[in-house]
Amino acid sequence: MKSLLLVWAALWRKPAATILIAAATTAAFTLFGLMIGLYETRQHMLDSARTDEIFVNLRYSDDPDITGLPLSVGAQIERLDGVASVGAYKWFGGYRANPQDQIWIDTVSEGMEGARPDAPITPAQWRLLFSNPSGVLVTRDKAKLLNLKPGDTFPITSRPNLRADEGRTWEFRVLAVVPEIPEFPDGIVMGNMHYIENAAPVANRALGYAFWISIKDASRAAQISKAIDHRFFNSATPTYSIPVKADALELAQLGANKTSMVLAVAGTGLFMILFLVGNAVARSVHERLPEFAMLHALGLRASRLRRLVFMEAAAPCLLGATLGTALALALTQLPPRARSMNLNLMFTPHLPSSVLVWAMVSAALLALLSSAIPLWKLKRMSVAEILAGR
Repeated sequence: MKSLLLVWAALWRKPAATILIAAATTAAFTLFGLMIGLYETRQHMLDSARTDEIFVNLRYSDDPDITGLPLSVGAQIERLDGVASVGAYKWFGGYRANPQDQIWIDTVSEGMEGARPDAPITPAQWRLLFSNPSGVLVTRDKAKLLNLKPGDTFPITSRPNLRADEGRTWEFRVLAVVPEIPEFPDGIVMGNMHYIENAAPVANRALGYAFWISIKDASRAAQISKAIDHRFFNSATPTYSIPVKADALELAQLGANKTSMVLAVAGTGLFMILFLVGNAVARSVHERLPEFAMLHALGLRASRLRRLVFMEAAAPCLLGATLGTALALALTQLPPRARSMNLNLMFTPHLPSSVLVWAMVSAALLALLSSAIPLWKLKRMSVAEILAGR
């Protein structure tokens, strides 16, 4: 208890400097937490990406209104050798309460159940989805973010010309909340494509889709991808096919430069904290050498004096690590439109519990390094000379 009182008194000898150090340490560990969370999220995506599944999308189009493939492409792909199942999907977007409250629904066909056998959705939930045209399945984090639960209904206002009756309002109902799907770390709302199709103008139906394919032999993923693209090479809608695993690797590499940037910024921040805390502790020890000499003369052992110096360095580091990790976690929970700290990353970092452990270990190491010079100086202290004023 006496040691804590001494450390507390030392920290508040200069309140402004202590508060500044604590704030800077918190900022550095906020970046540190986001960096670790980003790395963990990316690794989870890579580890969970399947080798026996393929994405198929539109390669390019001269018409800006054509953003996907016709449903008939999926039927032709399903007949190719080695293909097990084909699921079609198309994004449908709009807003709920106001234009800033954007929401996207991934509408899918019945074939998605066979194309995604690894998805954490039960056969009963798939049947429920396809027997309720306006129903949706929502992943847990997305449901929490959107404040949705099973049985809730919510309207979406879409852009014009998506309905044959010229309306813009669509009513959806939450059928179930399902576990997270690794390929969608930010969560997903999954709907029934027939709800949108049946309401669309006749000329716009069965258009604008991409496909998720499961294959019989994972070793043939690249070969089948090439076969699909060759099949539609000269068509009006050429395809771009890529194995899911390869797509995950491309996404990771695309975000590698941004990850390295965050790593560099966080590393620089921790280095500056090392310099800041080390300089503050060294100055504090230098100014209080007579105090340390008096304590030593009164019987306080040298090992305890060194422990006091380390605790003085550790206090702002550990406090900053705790607050910084908490702030990083809070930032990942904000809605995308409010998450200015998202740093334009490829996906939102998700912080595992191990982030706090890493932050605490790093904070202890920073404290040890920043107190090294003051401890060395304290070890060389001559009590007699200091008390004599020399």
